[in-house]
Amino acid sequence: MSEIQNMINTMHKGNIEAITKGVASRVPIVALNAIVAGTNYKVRNNAFIEGVWKATESDESVLGVPLNAFAAASLHLLGEKKYSGKDAMIITMIDSKLKM
Repeated sequence: MSEIQNMINTMHKGNIEAITKGVASRVPIVALNAIVAGTNYKVRNNAFIEGVWKATESDESVLGVPLNAFAAASLHLLGEKKYSGKDAMIITMIDSKLKM
């Protein structure tokens, strides 16, 4: 198994250190998984929240879905910034509570 896959698996098991490290990753799939796992585990440390805010400015996509859409949904679900836009993808993410 690759190092990236090991890190992703560790994040989805709730390892806060891996989630916090992952959200700062320059590898989009790692950052995406950190955002999803961190949101699901309700991570609220400063480094994670700052990483999610930074991801709102990302122009990267994973499977055609912008990383910044995941970040916007995460911030909404964590109570950091209410999403009031009309982007159907973000609304779907919020409705699903990023349970993937």
